[in-house]
Amino acid sequence: MIAFVGTDINKIEPILRIAAAFSLSEVIAKRSKFVGDVRRNFNELITNLSKQL
Repeated sequence: MIAFVGTDINKIEPILRIAAAFSLSEVIAKRSKFVGDVRRNFNELITNLSKQL
């Protein structure tokens, strides 16, 4: 992660929050049998965000 955002806490915190939210989503989705939906939606989101850069 440091290779992408450096060591600035203001840049690291949002990445950690996204990772935590994604992890919780995976756990919840796994229990409800919708893991594929979470990953598909997350991939679509980050693809769209990367196109904006």
